[in-house]
Amino acid sequence: MSDTSNYKPDLEDGTNVSVDAASSAAQRENHMFSQGAEPISLWMIFLGAVIVLIAGNVIGGNLFDYKHLFSDGYVRGQEPGVKAGAVKAKPALEAYMKVGKKVYESCAACHQQDGKGNDSFPPLAGSEWVNGESLRPAMIILNGCTGPITAAGKSYNSSMPTQGADKDAKKLAGILNFIRNSFGNKADKLITMEM
Repeated sequence: MSDTSNYKPDLEDGTNVSVDAASSAAQRENHMFSQGAEPISLWMIFLGAVIVLIAGNVIGGNLFDYKHLFSDGYVRGQEPGVKAGAVKAKPALEAYMKVGKKVYESCAACHQQDGKGNDSFPPLAGSEWVNGESLRPAMIILNGCTGPITAAGKSYNSSMPTQGADKDAKKLAGILNFIRNSFGNKADKLITMEM
């Protein structure tokens, strides 16, 4: 029988496998994975937080505040290059109302000139459908509406066909602003073409 105390694995003659060599290799590999993952000092975190707070105050507090650019009571003067007495630009609501009034001519057959509707078609005057969220009347104009509805406390069961085929963004914004600011309605927001 042979002596097993000097037993070595069948490797090359010069290779000596020991527990210490395997341990040091594992330590080298672990060191490679931990390099660059040292903890950050609390002072660095605190300093970074202070910088972010200061930058947020500067950007958020002053960047979008235009009040400091003109004084109270400022009135816009004549535009450069425009002759005195020339036609001035209309306010946006006035321009949309003019477009909307033309578009409403096709709606008046059902909803009437005064917007009070009739027994078959609901009123636009004082209607929660018109004065509520602007998306609802826009979707009704574009897609139509069928089935029973209740408007101004009265039930209606008629059908409104889609009106969106000939309505571009300008006409749709015009009709929405017109019905939301006519017939006693008063909307707090202007509906623009960038809806």
